[in-house]
Amino acid sequence: MKLNIGCGNKPEKGYINHDIIKHSDFVDVSFNLNKIPYPYKDNTFCKIKAINVLEHVELPFYKIMNELYRIVKDKAIIEITLPYYNSTSAHSIDHYNHNFTFEIFNFLSDKINYHKFNIKGNLLEVKPKPTRLGKIIPKIFRLKLSLIFGEIYNQIYFKIEVEK
Repeated sequence: MKLNIGCGNKPEKGYINHDIIKHSDFVDVSFNLNKIPYPYKDNTFCKIKAINVLEHVELPFYKIMNELYRIVKDKAIIEITLPYYNSTSAHSIDHYNHNFTFEIFNFLSDKINYHKFNIKGNLLEVKPKPTRLGKIIPKIFRLKLSLIFGEIYNQIYFKIEVEK
């Protein structure tokens, strides 16, 4: 089974589409992501998508990731799109609770023990989404400039393969 968390108005075929409320017929299940445990058994999903949703959750990020880890199977894929910390979109809406850098999932490969994160796995892909301004800047300079200037990137896509 596959889960699309926070589907909004973009349901995914072949997925269980989740949102906080059942606002449309395509929302298969609704629950508040701030309340754990989520209503799924351990090792239920082979894939989870969370596109532009986890930044809205009030829980600490490690609790969110630990809960996703609990409900996925070994070798599951978790795809997450998050706002890049140095963009106005990451700060312009008062219900954003988290901002993210490229390093947010370094705990997957670092030798340092991040004891709060239970999730284990491999970061398969990190792909920033440049803004219109970012697209006119040569790719080789974007990352360094994005650390100084805002509006180079507005989102980051992460793809994780889970290890249990």
